Amino acid sequence: MSPQTEVKTDMSENQAPVRTRYGTAIGRRGKYGRHFFGIPYAQAPVGNLRWKAPGKALPWPHDLDTSFFPPRAIQCERKSTDFYFREFYSDPAFTPPLSEDCLYLNIWAPEHATGCPVAVFFHGGAMISGWNSEIEFDGEEYARRGIILVTVSYRLGFPGFFAHPALADEKNDSVCSGNYGLFDQLAAIDWIRENIEAFGGDPGNITLMGQSAGAMCVRALMTSPAAIGKFQRAILQSGGGMNSRFTIGRPLIELEEACIDFLKMKRLSLQDFTCLPGTELAKLGEEFVAAFSSILQTPFPLSAVTDGYLFP
Repeated sequence: MSPQTEVKTDMSENQAPVRTRYGTAIGRRGKYGRHFFGIPYAQAPVGNLRWKAPGKALPWPHDLDTSFFPPRAIQCERKSTDFYFREFYSDPAFTPPLSEDCLYLNIWAPEHATGCPVAVFFHGGAMISGWNSEIEFDGEEYARRGIILVTVSYRLGFPGFFAHPALADEKNDSVCSGNYGLFDQLAAIDWIRENIEAFGGDPGNITLMGQSAGAMCVRALMTSPAAIGKFQRAILQSGGGMNSRFTIGRPLIELEEACIDFLKMKRLSLQDFTCLPGTELAKLGEEFVAAFSSILQTPFPLSAVTDGYLFP
């Protein structure tokens, strides 16, 4: 696990320790509740774990300081002319550095919480951008209303949704290719169900929430056998409806063939592609979206696919 970013929020220095199954998280007390930022919910998807389902989180070797926002998933930097820039991305205090070590969640919990409902929010960003500490996430307001808010980061772009048949062979010890960002979200839900009681939450009262691409992810999880019984409710914001061009879940083979064609276009072998740094993958991911959106007839070519496992 890499060091957490030194993007500190405006909060009380009063410590709020919580004992989880992985160790003690040292949070801070805010106006209405307690903040715990940058909690790892799975192993870092780096090195030979880049294109695999996330490994279960490891115990912390020492108390975990959760005063700082965690790294953002690898992506291209947003421009001031981008549609959501002013609303979501414009304040650098909420914009930590980029890293492939990105599987973290943030928790805001009411003071002295017991059996509180839990809202789990997945950010938007077209599956290629966004993070779990954006300006618009105000966990204090949830805490004031007796609700625990959890915001989750997950792999995006090529790190999160690249598909290639060679990634699913037995030597790679991988369930399938593609859908890594959705595997991340399921791992986060599992961590929350396992540990949220320590923060005063009710693991049997979880509502998944998402906006835009996050809403599409929630809708996909609503159809997954792997998610049965893991949450009770869902709120989808601007997700495009059930039968529209925003619906995700085309056959895996279509995305695999498109990714193979893209590597040929870029004159890259799979080995070359696998060795690229994350920042280069982010740039290539946006090129892929621009080149294959019309071919695959979706504005989100890097997104969930029917893989026969998460989505039959």
